[in-house]
Amino acid sequence: MKNDNKNTFEPHINAEREVPALCFAPNHYLSCVSGHRFQVSADEEGNHDIGSSITTLNNDLVCASDLPEEIRPLIAFSHMCEAAAPFDDFWSLICNDPKLVNNFIAVTNDMCGIYSNAFDISNIGSMIQIVEKDEVNASTNDPNVFVASRPFSCVIRGGNAYAPLGNLILSRNSVQIQDSETGMAYKLTFPDYRSIGADIKSSEKEYYGIMWNRLTWILFGCAGLVFDNDGCRTRYGHGIKDTPQNTNEITDKNIFFDFVRNSLTLIEDSSEINDGCN
Repeated sequence: MKNDNKNTFEPHINAEREVPALCFAPNHYLSCVSGHRFQVSADEEGNHDIGSSITTLNNDLVCASDLPEEIRPLIAFSHMCEAAAPFDDFWSLICNDPKLVNNFIAVTNDMCGIYSNAFDISNIGSMIQIVEKDEVNASTNDPNVFVASRPFSCVIRGGNAYAPLGNLILSRNSVQIQDSETGMAYKLTFPDYRSIGADIKSSEKEYYGIMWNRLTWILFGCAGLVFDNDGCRTRYGHGIKDTPQNTNEITDKNIFFDFVRNSLTLIEDSSEINDGCN
């Protein structure tokens, strides 16, 4: 077993447990707890939850089972990103040792069946784009694909003020996190349901529910956004002047999920609404 002393620590996979754990920092173990939720624990036995995904994997994976092959592994990975969002060491590991992350997802897939065969971090890089302000604006003006957008802010000064950070943009073929300072955005694309709907079991609203609810967490991670008990915050500094809260802004997880749920009602589909199989 690797030494957990900070000075000599090396990230590693603890394969001695029944469920594998990725130890990405001293006393920080990421694992698929009970096979249905990713959690960061303070010890290798899965005790002391210090970060977890708010929803379970169970229904998400039912939906994921017939998604396009390139999208399927991202569902479980998004749960990992949500659980480990506050921890810089996790994001550093993704950049510095992607092979270890790939190996962890592979052994977890073998044990827990998370539909992540042949997962590769590098494939995510090819799917995520950084797009210029003009392209972002053009996408929001395209009625053929644009569905909804909403600003998000982080809490500062003990919850007495908010710093507007950007916009979450939901479309039929992508999710985008736009930066309020530069106007640029992280964009993660996926197939438009209208091009694949005949080949999958999920209804249109089920499909967009899982795409918007889950893939957004990967982009939140790219943008350095963290949602915890105190609301939305950023892992990085910002130079935005704080403002009074705008009631239309996303400031915590519940508002985010409500926004996705409400956006699904804008999809013209006669099937029953399912808000992301959560």
